[in-house]
Amino acid sequence: MNISVLAIVKVLSDRRRLVHLEWRECRTVAREIKNAILEDNKKIEKYEHKRSTFMTIKELCELSHKIAKEKGFWDKERNDGELIALMHSELSEALEGLRQINREKNNVGEELADCCIRIFDYCAARNIDLEREIISKINKNKKRPYKHGKEF
Repeated sequence: MNISVLAIVKVLSDRRRLVHLEWRECRTVAREIKNAILEDNKKIEKYEHKRSTFMTIKELCELSHKIAKEKGFWDKERNDGELIALMHSELSEALEGLRQINREKNNVGEELADCCIRIFDYCAARNIDLEREIISKINKNKKRPYKHGKEF
């Protein structure tokens, strides 16, 4: 657990209180500090979730590519076939997650996120405006017949 200085300061704003603590008071103060830190961490997590929820597709592509480069995945040029195969492998892992009898091992969401990250990374590397492509494809699909004229 990361200790938040602000959380401790909130709980122990009166410095004189530290000097005169008895043993049972120490436990109470420790509990107050723990609760303040947990509350502080919840606020940070909520902020991080809210911030990431409102990123544009372009920002997600740029961030995914930046991280992939930092982690060495772009030290040398990569071919399109390999990159698309890796996207496919993440979908296969999602399918395997669905097949798990043990629900705790079902990591479908994480594998789908991995696939999206690989797609975002690829699009940023190849200068594909994924947001524009998605909107264009949605508009195209709106005009297509029921089930796009197919059985399934």
